[in-house]
Amino acid sequence: MFAQGVLIEQFCMAEKITVGEARKIADVIVAEWLLTNTTHIDESDTMRHLLNQIRIKAKYHRQDERNNTDKGNVARRGYEPMATTSQDYEGDF
Repeated sequence: MFAQGVLIEQFCMAEKITVGEARKIADVIVAEWLLTNTTHIDESDTMRHLLNQIRIKAKYHRQDERNNTDKGNVARRGYEPMATTSQDYEGDF
């Protein structure tokens, strides 16, 4: 049991998520499997699939956070596009 706990913590550290976040993601994945009647060959296949799915969902979550943060930084620095209509592009510079 201790060895599995250490492996889970190492996995979470590598994926930059907490154990609690991993559990929430795992609950969502298992619920999806139950709804779609997903079956696995054995326990090893189930664990491999679960860890891969957690890894993918954590990656998308990090990308979303990064995208939201980038937008916030741009707005705070005042780099908003000045030309918003085709009329703004007409004429000489």
